[in-house]
Amino acid sequence: MDEKQPKNLDTKKFESLAIRYIQDIFEANDWFFRVTNSTTDFGIEAEVEIKDVNKVTGKVFICQIMAKKFTSFNEGYFPVKIESFNWHNWKKLNFPVIAFLYNPITNKIYWTLPLGFTPQKESKVVTLKFSQAHCVNHNEL
Repeated sequence: MDEKQPKNLDTKKFESLAIRYIQDIFEANDWFFRVTNSTTDFGIEAEVEIKDVNKVTGKVFICQIMAKKFTSFNEGYFPVKIESFNWHNWKKLNFPVIAFLYNPITNKIYWTLPLGFTPQKESKVVTLKFSQAHCVNHNEL
């Protein structure tokens, strides 16, 4: 088996579902949502441009979208490990990056600011923490 292929095909299925679900939320709030090319995105699935009453604002942010099944939070947070090279690439971008975590069990999406979590020196991973309080839904943008 090729080591670059996903170990769990459900992960890719849930990530695709997460992208569509998040896209629906942003577009329902009349914001632009553009999916990036998944073969060359380096940890970026989409970009969002905020609109204000049919006016383009020029305010853009980049989305890292992932999906994980989980049933509980530990002290209000759910940790997700990502490769630190993605974090370093995001730091070089000229746009803010927001990470979204979709839970297919509850059909809820949580967000965090990944650059707020610094990888340890020489570490190949960085742990993002998604707060239970940072839940996104159709009515709260």
